[in-house]
Amino acid sequence: MLAGNPTGDSYVIHFPQGDAGGPCIYSGTARYLINGGGTLTLQVLADCGKLRRGYSYMICNLDANLRCKEPPWWYFRDRTYIITKEGVAINGSAPIPWPDATEAPQLLQNMSEKIKALNERISQITAPNTVRGRSISCREFHPESKSYRIWEFPSTCLIKSACDGMPNLDSMRDGNPIDWNSSAGAFVKKQSKATDFSNWLCWSRAQ
Repeated sequence: MLAGNPTGDSYVIHFPQGDAGGPCIYSGTARYLINGGGTLTLQVLADCGKLRRGYSYMICNLDANLRCKEPPWWYFRDRTYIITKEGVAINGSAPIPWPDATEAPQLLQNMSEKIKALNERISQITAPNTVRGRSISCREFHPESKSYRIWEFPSTCLIKSACDGMPNLDSMRDGNPIDWNSSAGAFVKKQSKATDFSNWLCWSRAQ
């Protein structure tokens, strides 16, 4: 998005006394936030006529060291985000400052402790019955309804017959795209039983 340029949509509310809103123009205002569960998010503000609209884009889930532990979602592929007390640095750039830089160090420390406690609690709940490993996540776009379907393909199996053709994903990092000509791509094609993959996007992630 470029400041002063259309975002590509409109936002209109019909009031009894007339309509408000119109084409959305990017205001040039955006900020990075870490939500309660450790989600790194980019929030963008647009002016739609007399209305303001906020766009919120999820980048990734953070671990206790405030590093992305799950794939950058489809808007932010091939970018590395580094969280510091000064702000968010992208691909080694100068940090983009937090909304309130004076409070950032304490907020980041509190967030790190919350993420660590949350992860420990989840691991204690799931540890006895969970087989750890990697999985393949896919997003299938449906143009006719402009909607998405999300697929999950675990790389561990409890039934031996379900393991047939299962790829080894150990060498893949979170967010690495799946090559359709690889064993992982062949596995997705077989498991999904779909015939057209032109609107699919798949990547590796930790379970």
